[in-house]
Amino acid sequence: MIHFLLNIDDAIAERNTSVFIALCNTKLKLGIDESRLQTLHYHEFLLLPEVVNYRQRLGDRNFERALRWIELEPHHRIHMYPLKHAIAGISQLAKIGTLTYYSTHQTHYSTQLQAQVMQATRAWLSVHHFPCSDRVLFYDDSHDKLCSITELVMSNAYHLVVIDAHYGPLLTDLSSLSQNLLKKMQHSFTLYAFGMVEETQSDAIEVVAFPGWEHTDACIQSWIERLEERFAHASPRLKSWR
Repeated sequence: MIHFLLNIDDAIAERNTSVFIALCNTKLKLGIDESRLQTLHYHEFLLLPEVVNYRQRLGDRNFERALRWIELEPHHRIHMYPLKHAIAGISQLAKIGTLTYYSTHQTHYSTQLQAQVMQATRAWLSVHHFPCSDRVLFYDDSHDKLCSITELVMSNAYHLVVIDAHYGPLLTDLSSLSQNLLKKMQHSFTLYAFGMVEETQSDAIEVVAFPGWEHTDACIQSWIERLEERFAHASPRLKSWR
């Protein structure tokens, strides 16, 4: 049995630029006339004098932190765009395994915001008709995610496939695990590196390059063929994916 754990942020959803810019203008009290914002690209917004001045007053680090908080606004979460082919690709995954989505944000400082982010995220998945939209995990940080992944692999009788756009930090975190634990995980865990074009070698775990959702069929087929070569007695469920 295969269980897919899917990263929502940057692997399934992307920023709605117009909504995000409007929120930045309001929340940061930039005072920019809305008519100037309507046709701007994000990089053009960042170059506006009002934004540059605000960033200089606040400092780069605090400015980036403020933007991350605005990205969590429920109004922005519900208006995010699904990545191209994401719904079709994930629907294909649902035919051969079970699904759970996840999102990683430090919202535990505010119980109210945490509840709002959870509600908006589930609503967004449902509105766009993603399969199994009620199955969502929320992590506070990368360590929380790592602990969850490790527990899922070790305590369940399935092969866990994580699809994550932030695969670099995740690989680093996985490499920090003990050799004994990694050895136990190797046969039951695969990382699909979303956005990766050419596969990279990892001594720790199996990494599969996953350029985008339009490549779902080809990537899964290739991976299952490798599994069949590795395990002569692959399950009939795997062999049916052709």
